[in-house]
Amino acid sequence: MGSSALRLAAASLPLLLAACGSSGGAAPAAPRDGAGTAARDIRLEADEPYALPGTGTGFGAGGGAVGDFNHDGHADLALANGRGGGINILLNRGDGRFAEALVAEASGTVQAIASGDFDGDGLLDLVAAGLQDFSVTMLKGQGDGRFVAGASSIVGLLPQGIVTADFNHDGRSDLAVLNGSLTLAVLLGQGDGRFGPAWQLPGGLFTTSIASGDFDGDGHADLALADGVTEMLTVYRGAGDGSFVRGGLSFAGGFAESIVAGDLNGDGLDDIVAGLVAAPLRALLQELPEQQLRLLAGPYGSGADVLLADGQGGFAAPVHYLAGTAATAVAIDDYDRDGRADIAVASFLSKDLTLLRGSGGGLFAPGPSYEASGGAQLLLSTDYDGDGWPDLAVPGGLGAAELTIFRNVSGSAP
Repeated sequence: MGSSALRLAAASLPLLLAACGSSGGAAPAAPRDGAGTAARDIRLEADEPYALPGTGTGFGAGGGAVGDFNHDGHADLALANGRGGGINILLNRGDGRFAEALVAEASGTVQAIASGDFDGDGLLDLVAAGLQDFSVTMLKGQGDGRFVAGASSIVGLLPQGIVTADFNHDGRSDLAVLNGSLTLAVLLGQGDGRFGPAWQLPGGLFTTSIASGDFDGDGHADLALADGVTEMLTVYRGAGDGSFVRGGLSFAGGFAESIVAGDLNGDGLDDIVAGLVAAPLRALLQELPEQQLRLLAGPYGSGADVLLADGQGGFAAPVHYLAGTAATAVAIDDYDRDGRADIAVASFLSKDLTLLRGSGGGLFAPGPSYEASGGAQLLLSTDYDGDGWPDLAVPGGLGAAELTIFRNVSGSAP
């Protein structure tokens, strides 16, 4: 975190104050107070946490990826090893439990990871963004859970977020990398594990997260950036040839630490869910006593905002949903399999995982909340145990080198 960001956070503080493990069997995770009866159809059970090498994931919601890294048909995990360096690879045993982590070597502190077949060999690879060397590195998948470092591409100062999509419709995975230097780097895949030269787009005053989706319905991948200072979303509309045109601004509703794209109301357009923390910048989360942090968060800046796409590349006014205190990660999936998108929200200060159940038309009802020890900062949603119901992988936050799998048992008898 740069000194300018710290100064800005400190200057905001008075105004904000005034305004206000190891693998094991599944154990029931009791819903916390406030869970509505209408949402009890969604039920999760937490496995005992897995201990991970290193010091926990990087601070932020980009430090992990899901994929079948050993070609056995089961969803595996790749998690940034925080300040310990490298990437933890956890191979799924087939029942939602994971083998002891392998470590894929990567230079420096890995802040963001994405997966895809970048060299066209049919095996999943990884790209990792390193804070110290201003680059992204392709890690070539060997098909057995191991990875070998490949080509690196310079992208800019302090890369902190990656999304992958086919920006130019050539059948190859491309990259968009959010840089802490207030820029967005776009790199077009060459199909052989390498990427073309990065070209830069303006970011914002303090861009915190990036998401990709088709927000205007033209069939081309677009990009959305969240700015914590202006509390705005910026959309770059894809032209379909790898270039982007800057669109309008939309109010995010607060300091969005994490954004994710998905169709929330079934209209065929990708919408945005923003996880909101309190307005002080992320650096303050490590500096202030927890009592002051909770005061800063208050009801403002906590929970999730839903922004429905307007079909023109912008979004309607955000609708706010309370969910924990200081929401640092969000995910979209159909957790009750009723055909409507639901939302999962991980909160750093209240150390919980909250479900918002889709009720149709892009509206949501309060769901159950579960304790997530360690202050979750990342959510990875897919079916890990092969029962057809989406589960959640929740790595711990700063200093918590552990991973908890929340199994979705909504389909079984209570």
